[in-house]
Amino acid sequence: MSFSGKAAKIFFDHSDRLRKREKLAKSSAVLYPYPEGNDTIRTAIGDMTKVNHTFLVDGGRWLLKGTWLEANQEPIPVTGRILVSYGQDDWFSMAAKITFPDQVKPELVLQSRGKLELDEQVFTYVLQHSLLGRLEGEGWITPHAIVQQFILLGDANRCTGFEHYWQLDANHYTLLSGIHNSHKLKHLLEATLERV
Repeated sequence: MSFSGKAAKIFFDHSDRLRKREKLAKSSAVLYPYPEGNDTIRTAIGDMTKVNHTFLVDGGRWLLKGTWLEANQEPIPVTGRILVSYGQDDWFSMAAKITFPDQVKPELVLQSRGKLELDEQVFTYVLQHSLLGRLEGEGWITPHAIVQQFILLGDANRCTGFEHYWQLDANHYTLLSGIHNSHKLKHLLEATLERV
């Protein structure tokens, strides 16, 4: 099989990420050791040797279906799409578009960029949010979830938010996301993601 130009670059970048994943699986027993015979701890926090996320850790396309929630308001069904891609040196880009039925609210567009090395548990990223503006955040990779928190830059009200992606299987995640100002929740999004 032969590749040329951009196709070759994409193929080899993806192959490099797969090799790093295999190396991580072999070495994670050393990175996250458990006390001998302590199965209670292993069960409580999971086994890092079995980290096998497909969302964000790998490039791909995902469909989002869920509910938008605001205090004392009727829940609003939402749909969306998410695209995750990787470039050189473990830099990822994620673009998401979330739409509301009958345009009851303007669609949300989110674009983020960060560096996620497969042998690291923590990563940082920047996010451009169509409602909020520019945010900075940090994410953690756990055995069963990807957790992200972010803060709006230059905001006196200390607007912050979070995203929690829980893996159900290789092709499905649940998402709980929220934004809050000065310790009060402004809205929540709960959804399921399906890889396509």
